[in-house]
Amino acid sequence: MMTKRDRKAARAVLLALATFVFCAVEGWGIWKFSALRRFDLDIATAKPAPPDHYLAHDRGGHVDHHVLFHGLDEASLQHLRRADVLLMGNSRLMFALRGDALRRYFTARGLRPFALGFGHQEQHRFPQEVMTRHGLRPKVVLANVDNFFGGVTSPWGERVLADTAFDARKAEFEANASHVVRRVLHRVVPHVPDLVDGEREFVIYRAERDGSWFIATEFGASARLRGFYSGRDVVRPHNLALARAFKESVEAAGARLVFVLVPGPDVSLTHARQLADMTGVPLVAPEVEGLRTMDGSHLTDESAERYASVFFRYLDPVLDEVLRLP
Repeated sequence: MMTKRDRKAARAVLLALATFVFCAVEGWGIWKFSALRRFDLDIATAKPAPPDHYLAHDRGGHVDHHVLFHGLDEASLQHLRRADVLLMGNSRLMFALRGDALRRYFTARGLRPFALGFGHQEQHRFPQEVMTRHGLRPKVVLANVDNFFGGVTSPWGERVLADTAFDARKAEFEANASHVVRRVLHRVVPHVPDLVDGEREFVIYRAERDGSWFIATEFGASARLRGFYSGRDVVRPHNLALARAFKESVEAAGARLVFVLVPGPDVSLTHARQLADMTGVPLVAPEVEGLRTMDGSHLTDESAERYASVFFRYLDPVLDEVLRLP
């Protein structure tokens, strides 16, 4: 038989539970139906991964660093090893040159491309480490020289380089598990920073076949992107030394190096031209008017398609020339 004290304790527990349920339902209702809900949560509304793609990035971080460096996806690793053309650079490169455009252009030329760009503003060292680790021997390397030779590896890249195979598998498993749970959970329960601060989230999947990114979230379009900076600039000795060493390593692997420059805010065409002249590397840097970005930095789907069509026209004669070289 319950004592008076037990009954009071039970009532307190029930009251606390009822209060929690009421607050949860009320908060969900405010989020779901009021003006406070300014947009749907990106993780919940993102498109599903296409066939033969794996998770590359969500709010949990960049999974593809681990996958590509440690060779966690066997199909992707085989395509990487067979690639004739490697494209290296930052996330702007990956947003600008998407899978359909890559496949159309290079397949027509009888070449197998693989996009080896990374987020976290990764520079030349990390993709070079991937190339060395897996013994890659492409015919051509296209490097986006948007701060590519700064000599800095991102903290995330440093962690991936130091991780063991077990660490890499663990990180991949945790990222995928978290992604699946969040996709379901946030269809019902809001994420507070999204609600209060208006935070957005890129959800990205990577193609096993060619390494290209599939952007699963839709951000709309921000203001027009300005053209390249073409004023005064200078190439520092440190940057030049890194670029020359990178060229030597690419040529030692039997490949030819081509510099490219993908548009973005404050990207210096002057610097890219000087670097190309000093290293004797051809540069492909078309200027395309009226481009728009999703977030002030990365091209929208429509702008990426327009940019790629122009970019590959400029690349054509350069690729012909370097492939003819002995």
